[in-house]
Amino acid sequence: MNVRIPKHVKNGLEALAESTSRSKSFLAVEALESYLEANAWQVEKIEETIAKLDAGAPTVPHDEVEAWVGSWDTGSELSKPTA
Repeated sequence: MNVRIPKHVKNGLEALAESTSRSKSFLAVEALESYLEANAWQVEKIEETIAKLDAGAPTVPHDEVEAWVGSWDTGSELSKPTA
């Protein structure tokens, strides 16, 4: 596999490899593993939520959520909306 990376990323990788006494390959694989783990978890949760919604799970209207968030730090925060 070949990957083109911007010069600033290459420079950062080289600097980190030198300062940690690790190879650039080791650090690149470690970074990819972390990225894949984080994104796989996020995609899994999104898919679970979509399935729940498709099955008829209750929702909160957008305007209620927007009003609640808009009330934060105003001294008169609204109660969290519920489905």
